[in-house]
This record gives sequence, C-alpha cells and structure tokens, in this order.
Amino acid sequence: MRRFLIVLLMMVVGVAHARILHVGNDTIQLSQTKATTPALHVRVGDEVWYGNMTRCPMPMNENTDKKLRVKYNGADYYVSETDKDYVIVDGKLVAANCNVYLQNESGRKNYIDLGVVGTGFTRVEMEVRNVGPQGVNWSNYFGSRISYMQDAFALFATYNGAPYWFFNYYNNHTEGLRQADNDKHFISFGYTGDVENAVIGSVDGVVDYKKEYAEDFKTPGTLYLFHVNQTNLKIMEHIMNIYYVKLFENNVLIRHFVPVPRGLVIGDFVVPENGMWDIVEQKFYGNMGSGEFIYGVDGE
Repeated sequence: MRRFLIVLLMMVVGVAHARILHVGNDTIQLSQTKATTPALHVRVGDEVWYGNMTRCPMPMNENTDKKLRVKYNGADYYVSETDKDYVIVDGKLVAANCNVYLQNESGRKNYIDLGVVGTGFTRVEMEVRNVGPQGVNWSNYFGSRISYMQDAFALFATYNGAPYWFFNYYNNHTEGLRQADNDKHFISFGYTGDVENAVIGSVDGVVDYKKEYAEDFKTPGTLYLFHVNQTNLKIMEHIMNIYYVKLFENNVLIRHFVPVPRGLVIGDFVVPENGMWDIVEQKFYGNMGSGEFIYGVDGE
C-alpha cells in the first residue's frame, strides 16, 4: 500500500514522448525499458513506465540529484536518473553502486598497481569481504613492503593461517583488529591529523592507535591492491571482494577506486577488462599480473 500511496502523491507528465516523474521540486525521467530489478513501476493509461532503482544512495552532483527513496521488501531502494550501477555525468564516472565488487582469482598473481607511494601521512579507507579460504598464509591483499614485516604499509586477511584482520604498518609494528568472517566490512587505517594518536586501524568501529609515528616514512614502492608490492611476489590463494578504496594524503582525497566491468563506456573510453576506475583522476587501472579479475554485484 505504501508504494501505491507514493505513486499517487507524484505527478507523471509526458514531454516529447517521454515521461517525467515529479517528486516535490525534483523531476526523474522514466523509461519504457526496465533496466533494474526491482524497478519503480508507474502506470500511465495503458502504459507502464520504469524508474531505475539501486540499493545504496550514490553521491550526486547538481545535475544528478534527482532521486527518490522507496522501501521494498523491507529494504530501502533509491530511484534516480542513473543506470543500475554507475553515475556518469558529462563523460565522467562520478559514483558507483556500493554493491559492485572486484574479486581476485585464487591461485593467480592478480594485482593492481595503484601508482601511489605510502607515507606517514597516508590514510586508507576500503570496504572488503573476506571470501576465504581460511588457513591460507599468503593473504596480504594491499600495500607495499621490502620483505616480510619490514618497512611495511600492508593489510592481511589471515596471518599464519589464522583468520584475523591484520595490519603491518612500519618495521614489524603490527595490529590485529578482529576475527575475519564473510561479512562486508569497512576498514580504515593510517594518518588522521593527530600525530600523537594517529589512528592505525578501524574495522566497523573497532579502533587501534599507533604508538609511534613516523613522519618521514615512505613505502619502498607503490601500493598494490589484491597483493603487496615486494620483490618475491607470490601466488595469491586467498580470495577477497573489494568494493572501493580511497587514498588520502594529509587528509586530502587523492584516489577513489571503484570496480568497473569490461565494456563499460565512460565518455570516449571503453573499459577493456574488469578492473578499477579512479574517480579522482578519471583513469582506468587494470590487472598487472596473470589471470583476470572477477566482477560482481552483491545480491545478483
């Protein structure tokens, strides 16, 4: 009943063979093609018109702030003038559905070179799902280091086969956060502006604090995603789903990576393979190793 009341409170008008849904002072253009499941259905006479729905709110700018929240089957959905998973404005990708992910292949050296050297002022935010299998030693899926536990800025999903979220951040200083599981988690670690108590790790609100702060620290190489940048790059047996990665330098956002599928068109660029797109640079980052990343959307 609630969905029918919402539709009754909105006006649908036709302009040049299109239908426009009016919601307060905003308008959302409808389509006769159903592009998402579920989708908003609006009947006009004998015709059914559709509004695209996604399960997470995507940041909009002044050109794409036309959105409507609808509760369906107990979950919140958002209706907007976007395709199912991406907001592309003036040839630029500006936002992605929070449920799309990139997954590495087990037994392959899949990795992405993010092109950024970590420093004492670097902060990382990401959402990940630890797919498994547990008990695998080589599960370091982000960062850079010289060798085992040395000059590191790295993230692990397991350590010596134990299923723990784990940071190794500088010359053998380590922080374990919580037992890993198959849920999707937000992770944050690195510099926050407070030199005395710089936050090193946070997983869904669990926070550890760095006891020693190295302002002059730099990683020995650029940061890798789905692996750790070091000379003896090993086959990655552990599987991770990564939903987004943000890199901050001195609290300034310098990279914002989101998964993109092969064939997605962004302006004049056609994504050549499953990989990551940096919203800040408007640049594609592909697999630098063997195999091929797997692209997916939670709930499908």
